[in-house]
Amino acid sequence: LVLISVNNFVRPFVKSFKFQIDMPDRFEQGTSISPANISFSIPFKIEKPYIQVTLSNAQEGDDIQLIDKTNAGFVINVLNNGTSVVREFDWYATGY
Repeated sequence: LVLISVNNFVRPFVKSFKFQIDMPDRFEQGTSISPANISFSIPFKIEKPYIQVTLSNAQEGDDIQLIDKTNAGFVINVLNNGTSVVREFDWYATGY
């Protein structure tokens, strides 16, 4: 914000000022097999992006664990009745 007066006897001032920033949304997605450590190609600007996981070959009793979710990636594990199991999954991350 720059205020200029062409008259030396007039001094401009700001009584109120408001601005808004809109960051464009960014998306990443992929497919992997659990357990896995997923790293984003470029870290998100927010601390923890929204992550959605869909199991391709889910079994009754499967429980998805997202561990260490950060702006750089996440760790995923799938448990079935408390035991770590191998499952294929698709993931989708969104943020800015």
